[in-house]
Amino acid sequence: MTSLAINNGLTLIATPIGNLRDVTFRAIDALMQADQILCEDTRVSRKLLNHYNIHTKLTSYHEYNALLYDQR
Repeated sequence: MTSLAINNGLTLIATPIGNLRDVTFRAIDALMQADQILCEDTRVSRKLLNHYNIHTKLTSYHEYNALLYDQR
């Protein structure tokens, strides 16, 4: 798989996906290159990351803790 250059910024990847093998190469590259991944449910996202051996920092972000991040 050839790595695709991704510019700085925000990349949105909708999950969960039905089958772990249905995720796109571009999504995998974005997850690998990210400095941090914010997700609603880390348990669900961790399954995808583990499947593709991705070790990017994973942080829970949802309506109950969003204000903590917005104030930084």
